[in-house]
Amino acid sequence: MKKSTLFITLGLLAACSGKPKETKVSLENKEIETEIPVVDLASVINQQVPDTFTWNSIAKNIQLIPISTSNKTLMGVSRGVIYMGEDYYIIAEYQTQTLYRVDMNGKIQKAFRHVGNGPGEYVYLTRISFNPEDSTIQVFDNGNQKRIFYDVNGNLRKEISLKDKEINSPLLIKDNYMVCRGNPESPYQLYITDNDLNIRQSLCPFDSTLTIWEKAATHLQTNRCNNMDMLLFNHAPSDSVFTVTDKGLTPLFILKKGKYAIPSTEVKNFINLVKQGDPHILSLQIHSIPGYYLICYLQNQQYREEIWRKSDNQIISRFISTNNEYGYPVTLPSGKTIRVSSSNMYNNGNKIALFIPAEDVTGEIEGVKEDDNPVLLIMDIE
Repeated sequence: MKKSTLFITLGLLAACSGKPKETKVSLENKEIETEIPVVDLASVINQQVPDTFTWNSIAKNIQLIPISTSNKTLMGVSRGVIYMGEDYYIIAEYQTQTLYRVDMNGKIQKAFRHVGNGPGEYVYLTRISFNPEDSTIQVFDNGNQKRIFYDVNGNLRKEISLKDKEINSPLLIKDNYMVCRGNPESPYQLYITDNDLNIRQSLCPFDSTLTIWEKAATHLQTNRCNNMDMLLFNHAPSDSVFTVTDKGLTPLFILKKGKYAIPSTEVKNFINLVKQGDPHILSLQIHSIPGYYLICYLQNQQYREEIWRKSDNQIISRFISTNNEYGYPVTLPSGKTIRVSSSNMYNNGNKIALFIPAEDVTGEIEGVKEDDNPVLLIMDIE
């Protein structure tokens, strides 16, 4: 297994800006020696890699749950699981901005949509979370710049204005803290807050010469992570991948990009680079599941989805999207294998949840028709 010995000066983490800067609330400035794994993406990026992986090979339990369908509860194509409990699921449908409570058999118990600019209304479902302790759904709305709390029936509990806050929306919500993204004018990219959004730490300062667009481009090209239980953080020009907690940034592994790392001066031009089919790694996503990393990115106008084994830091499969097929494959009970999009994957510990369009499983599940609501795929990873 490849490892790298690094000398890291805490509080001066270069991955947080183009120039090393001390964070507002810095960690102890003490040099330590540490070894972290190396995932050598650059060495295999042009190699042929098998595409034989299926979810079935690492899942010890797979469930297919059709979501009930009626004229009043037709879901759009952009949806995600927000919460998986013992009695019900909370699901968001982003196309129509509707929230659903669904029982364990897939029956929709409640659906609500409060779009608008009035009290208890939102413009965007920017970030949604669920608190099982008080059974509240929490919506962060960047459009109206507020935080709204509903009960599971969609009744308004309270709302809080965010107009005076430096933060934009949470990237990670834990029991006693949040990791939040800064708003477009904030001087820092990340903020550690308490659950009332009072700032504890300000991390990753922006160069003061950056424009609002350049800051936005930095946010957009910083790694996306779908984990509910952790936040993985990587700047596009950097090889360092960190976890972010209430303690700050902790190095997790090196993602060796080599010449395929986008230069920091080109991050602001990423839209044109995507159109041109640039060879650099763009729109990176890194997700952590038990035993593996899922690494997805754009390169040369190809969307690549890879799975890397943590035990030896080796790539085991790569899928290149063609004919509008995206995602990692799953084999259905009939033996048919389909690819399932992971764009809004629910990922919490060993639990994974994805949505399969009904037309992909017509004939596989009794009673499911091609125009029905999607089927929920739930997996426990070994």
